Amino acid sequence: MAPPTASSLPPQDMSVPSPSLLGLTGEEVALLLGKPRYERRETPARIWQYGDGRCVLDVFFYPDPSGLRVVYAESRDPRSLSAMALAPCLSGLVTAARALPAPAPAFGKS
Repeated sequence: MAPPTASSLPPQDMSVPSPSLLGLTGEEVALLLGKPRYERRETPARIWQYGDGRCVLDVFFYPDPSGLRVVYAESRDPRSLSAMALAPCLSGLVTAARALPAPAPAFGKS
């Protein structure tokens, strides 16, 4: 199954139960979640971090022939740092991102 593209995402007024991040590009993740609050590089990976006080989401990008793509994501409780289910964290972050103005894509392939 192909990963969703920006044009296949639900309209902004719909709730998103658990879209998959796997296989998405940085531009697609930015369209879904906005600009990350923190970015780091651990060659060859890039990790984007999102959070809303209820959860922290780390999105791991690795190179593939067409550029950088998401290969892994994990979420955790920001207070206890224990792992938590990805779907509710991601859904909350998507909902919060939709309340903000759309970001300008700025993710390179390097």
